[in-house]
Amino acid sequence: MMAVGGSSPSWRSIPGALSALIDDTTAKLRFGEMIARQYLDGLGPFQQRLPLSGLMWRFLWEYNTTVLRWARWARAEVEAWPDDLSELDVTAGFSRIVSAASRPWPDQETE
Repeated sequence: MMAVGGSSPSWRSIPGALSALIDDTTAKLRFGEMIARQYLDGLGPFQQRLPLSGLMWRFLWEYNTTVLRWARWARAEVEAWPDDLSELDVTAGFSRIVSAASRPWPDQETE
């Protein structure tokens, strides 16, 4: 994806790139579903390693779910931008994004 530099051609390709990312990530998640079904049916290789395989499967599932959620959100954000990016209140927009972001730690903890 390209940085927003103000000129229309530089950012107009972002929604298409995000759509491609959405398609790719969706395919990865569907593949993950297939792998999980195989293991649950006792057909996956190395069944004795399922505890470790499960940890890795979960990591990849959560990672790709996060990428998919972000790409959908980002595409909607970019599609809502005006043609003239100088019309954006960038500080307010950034503040809204930061305020809406989830935090990875409990309320009082910062480490």
